Amino acid sequence: MPRLTRDTLLKPLVPFSLLVMLSLSGFMLMVWLAARWQDQSFTLHTNQQLRTRLLAEQTLLVKQLRDYAVWDDMAIRIPDDSAPDLVWLRSNLTPTIYSDFQIDTAAIFDPDNALLYYVLQQGHERSFRSATVLPGWSTLQSATRHPSTSVSRAQSIVLREGNYYYWVAFMPIQKQTAGNVARSHRYMVFYRQISAQYLDAIRKELVLDRLILQARPDPAKPTYIPLLTPDNSTLGYLVWQVQQPGARMLQRLWLPVLLFCGLLLGLAGWLATVIRAGQRRTAAASHRLIQQGESLRTMVSSTSTQVLPLNQRIDHILGIAVHTLQRPFISLWQLEPVQQQLRCTHVSPESAQALLGKCIPFPLSAPHRQRLMQQHTVVSEPPDPAMHAVILQANLSDPASLAWQLLQHEGEFGGLLCAGAVAGHNWHSDELNYLAALADFIALQQERSARSQVEGQLYRQLYYDAESNAPNTLHLQMQWQQRNPADTTTRVCALLDLNLQDDFSGLLGPGGWPVLLAQLVQRLQPLLYGQEAFARIGRTRFALLLYIAPPLTLEQRIDMLLSNLSQPLSVQGHQLVLRPRLGISVHGRDADDFHSLLQHAELALQQNLQQAYQGWTLFDTEVKAQMARQQLLSNDLHHALERQQLMLHYQPVVESRSGRIVAVEALLRWQHPTLGMVPPDQFIPLAEANELIIPIGNWVLQTAGEQIALWRNQCGRLLPVAVNLSAAQLHDPRLAVMLEQILARHNLPPRALELELTERIMLEPSPALGANLAQLRTLGISIAIDDFGAGHASFNYLLQFQVQKLKIDRMFMSGVPGSSNHSQLVSMIVNMGHSLGIEVTGEGIEQEEQATFLRQIGCNYMQGYLFSRPVDATHLLQQLLREQEAQPALSPSSP
Repeated sequence: MPRLTRDTLLKPLVPFSLLVMLSLSGFMLMVWLAARWQDQSFTLHTNQQLRTRLLAEQTLLVKQLRDYAVWDDMAIRIPDDSAPDLVWLRSNLTPTIYSDFQIDTAAIFDPDNALLYYVLQQGHERSFRSATVLPGWSTLQSATRHPSTSVSRAQSIVLREGNYYYWVAFMPIQKQTAGNVARSHRYMVFYRQISAQYLDAIRKELVLDRLILQARPDPAKPTYIPLLTPDNSTLGYLVWQVQQPGARMLQRLWLPVLLFCGLLLGLAGWLATVIRAGQRRTAAASHRLIQQGESLRTMVSSTSTQVLPLNQRIDHILGIAVHTLQRPFISLWQLEPVQQQLRCTHVSPESAQALLGKCIPFPLSAPHRQRLMQQHTVVSEPPDPAMHAVILQANLSDPASLAWQLLQHEGEFGGLLCAGAVAGHNWHSDELNYLAALADFIALQQERSARSQVEGQLYRQLYYDAESNAPNTLHLQMQWQQRNPADTTTRVCALLDLNLQDDFSGLLGPGGWPVLLAQLVQRLQPLLYGQEAFARIGRTRFALLLYIAPPLTLEQRIDMLLSNLSQPLSVQGHQLVLRPRLGISVHGRDADDFHSLLQHAELALQQNLQQAYQGWTLFDTEVKAQMARQQLLSNDLHHALERQQLMLHYQPVVESRSGRIVAVEALLRWQHPTLGMVPPDQFIPLAEANELIIPIGNWVLQTAGEQIALWRNQCGRLLPVAVNLSAAQLHDPRLAVMLEQILARHNLPPRALELELTERIMLEPSPALGANLAQLRTLGISIAIDDFGAGHASFNYLLQFQVQKLKIDRMFMSGVPGSSNHSQLVSMIVNMGHSLGIEVTGEGIEQEEQATFLRQIGCNYMQGYLFSRPVDATHLLQQLLREQEAQPALSPSSP
């Protein structure tokens, strides 16, 4: 504009005055028009923003409803023709939806019958029978029947109940994968109240002076939006205060225009430019804020509704941030304190993936660290992703480019979130605030993930068995407590013992036991139905929680379970036969609480294990009494040795031809102070279970050695004694040394002791067993197989272990000579033994016909009640002395 002087103003005074007046009038008219246009534009822009914001709220509520649940699963749990599964609803429709989705009410309802099946209001569960308690029920009921309502898609409407307004989203509960399906009769609905706080949040977000909801608008003010029902009826109006930036501008400019009318002509163009630039900046800032707010809400919504690994969540967050900021790339650098470096762990977009894995030295004590934490933004350089790490490394010592925000975990520095921009770009404060919020959100996700991992580990440690990864007793108790009280099925606690021997581990090798255990768990899992559960409570012992519902009976359910469990198990090429046993207690009949049921099932199982194999035993009072006796015996057995309650009886073994006593078998007896004489079959299993069998067995061997020496002194005769050995003794590496000491202490030859083994022990070979048998052969102690024929031993074991004697099981002798099958089998065993150079003894001889038959087939020795019952050492000495008096000329024979 040319400079005005006093001369130029005086000469054309009149025309200039007219020109000034005309210019001033025109300028004022232009300013007034601009102000009016600005007010109208601002009103329209605000109206559009508010409509967009309201539409976004409805869309978000519909999306939250549609994405909340697995509709196929919900349709199964909440069918049209039966009551809904309230247990499923409680575990899925939880109070967390209020904190995650900010909804006020969630419900399942039937619009046709006006029935409400489940409702959660403000995070508190409430159950009603009538759906009319829901706000705006008649309108909601009408909307579900509206012809335009889709059969399967989620819908959104606005409802009014008194002075309260709600956004409502509803959707029929039916399978989404079924294609064209009929309209469902049950709906799921979300309510979000349009409250004063809700409107105030929108007002602040859209920068409005005032925003209220009222029944009728002010006709003189066009700043309102009607809220319509599905049939286009108006429920209310959103009204806000009209903002007039143009009018306020006129008030600011009026006095300067009057005072400086001459300068106004020159400044008019400049003011218009300033106004337009301000509008553009305001619109741009508003647009950026809207985008940033929407992106943050999207991040929160996606990370709270999607179950994704942490790395995928961070990649998803960075992708949204790059799109929001319109920047070439954003990268996440995390601190590795041990290596003292920053590592790039995430970057977006894919064009900058070359940064992944790059490391930058970052000494924790470096002087530039403080500057890095104080200065987070600088002018950016051209964003070449390949140079990103180099630029960032330069910034660590001399900040010169890029923009970053710190990641902190509990106040400690954890890394950097970096963003690049085009050359010459200045970062706006809202963009830096957005980066800061983004860094805090990522740090929160990392802390939440770490906390979830720790909680998951603690949960696994508390409720699962570490070795098998199967549930433990605490988990089973929790399943018991979560049972629906309305369930009328019979609850049964079953204790399962798979009866696997420890030697299977040696057979399968060092890695075989975990494989076997995993297959046992896999075998159990598909055998349980519905809410039934199991827990591992021992090495091969499991507790089962079963539900028996008619028409299935308890016997049928248990038989089905045992039939499946008895199938052979293939592990590393070995076929393992399972012999499962069950102890069972019934809720209500045997006990009411979990622990008592488990204890009673344990008593029933113990009773089952002490009997010949039968699949299962049901707890009753007799079982409890028997187990009380077993517990008494188990406790007293620990003191039986020190109290000298154990004793040995001896049963003679006679030579078949001469009938002369050539050996005896030592039989253990327990004289209980209150129960009297306890049979061996009752206390020997207890000794094995309580790990007392080795000290008791050693006492038997030592007592037998002393008695042999005593008999030799009393009658001048060496009478060998046969002693039964347990599997535990044969695996004891000290056995051979102890036997050698016993023989040396009493100056006895090796043939004075004979060790009897069962076929079951031979079927379970191990390195310790083989080593002990080899040492016994070296000492010259003979080995006999007791109860031969009752098991499944291979004849190969007779040669492998160099057995000297077989004792035919009394089961076969009971049918001799009346049964031809038994007689032929006994003859075959005798002939087989003789062909291998093994002497044979017949056990359980009670009749003279049996003895005659054994003499005829050449059996070497006989033992049974026909010759003598088991007697104590004194009575046996008397028998020996009488025998010597009757046959003084005969010399001793060896067995």
